[in-house]
Amino acid sequence: MKIYVNGCSHSKCHLDIKVVSWPLLIKLFFDEDTSTINNEKDLLTKSVSKKNILTTYSKSKYVDDQFYRKNFLRFIEDKNDYLISEASDAKGNDSILYETMESLRYLKNSSKLPDLCIIQWSGHSRNLISPIISEHSYLKIPTTYVNEKKPEYFTNFRYCTPANEYCNNQLPIEPAASLRSLNHMVILQDYFKLLKINYVFINYFPLDSRISNLPLLKELDIDKFVSFNDSTHPLFKGWLDSIVNSNGKLNKDPQGHPNINGMKLISSKVIKKI
Repeated sequence: MKIYVNGCSHSKCHLDIKVVSWPLLIKLFFDEDTSTINNEKDLLTKSVSKKNILTTYSKSKYVDDQFYRKNFLRFIEDKNDYLISEASDAKGNDSILYETMESLRYLKNSSKLPDLCIIQWSGHSRNLISPIISEHSYLKIPTTYVNEKKPEYFTNFRYCTPANEYCNNQLPIEPAASLRSLNHMVILQDYFKLLKINYVFINYFPLDSRISNLPLLKELDIDKFVSFNDSTHPLFKGWLDSIVNSNGKLNKDPQGHPNINGMKLISSKVIKKI
């Protein structure tokens, strides 16, 4: 099974810096690896032993795209099954859309298209920007992902969230932000169908209810989305509030990043949907 994943920090898994998340549980399932996973350390130990997993710090592509893509192409060269995760901190739905389409183009040209794509949609106001203030034009990137040992790299591109005070004036606001995300979802859905790739969507951040009557919404295949439970709408309830409101049962921090129980819940829902 060839699996491609994209999303933000709520699904990121970077094995080289010992960060794991629920997409790795899905990979273990399809590898028919039934080992008991009780915590994140178990998941890390099991995953790092595999040679068919590529977890990338995808921000690095904006700093050194040539190195990033060479590593990507080298990885898929001899792989008949894989998990590629490009989920990364602070990524918005604009970047998730075109980074996914870009990587699929390379996979298609190499005759390595995935059997399954899993997309975790992010915060709708998040945006790829060029920082106005030069002091914010750098990224600290783990040396694992770059070909030179430098702690900081300057770049013209940054992922921006509402938590970044220096770039709040460059964020889309609601309900326009949710409208834009809805368009991203429809575009990527149609691209998957064109390539005949099976896919699953997870809308982690709830869409603004003011777009609920837009005709465009009818073009989106809701059946491809995973809901938190049978009573939550996959678009307008999202996962974030439900995870946060679990009070530590499913989340490991106030931002709603899933703990091992949350990871197991998400992965089981995705597998059932598949």
